[in-house]
Amino acid sequence: MEAHRCLLVIDVPTRELLTLSMLAALGGCDAQVRGHVAANLNVGNDRTRLIDVIRQLLPFIGYPRTLNALRVVDEVTGA
Repeated sequence: MEAHRCLLVIDVPTRELLTLSMLAALGGCDAQVRGHVAANLNVGNDRTRLIDVIRQLLPFIGYPRTLNALRVVDEVTGA
């Protein structure tokens, strides 16, 4: 019941950002990160927002994982 309530409180764009953040933090999940970058774009989060969120993760997930996530964002968005 409690998990269902969270789904009603956190909107879809925010949930996608959280999922992307978690996958970037795990590392070694490039295919999943790629899929959730695309999903973020589909729910209205733009490239700038994704980059901002990933940059905020740097002190927590480290430089290599941050760079990997940023690379995937560049690949998916064609930048």
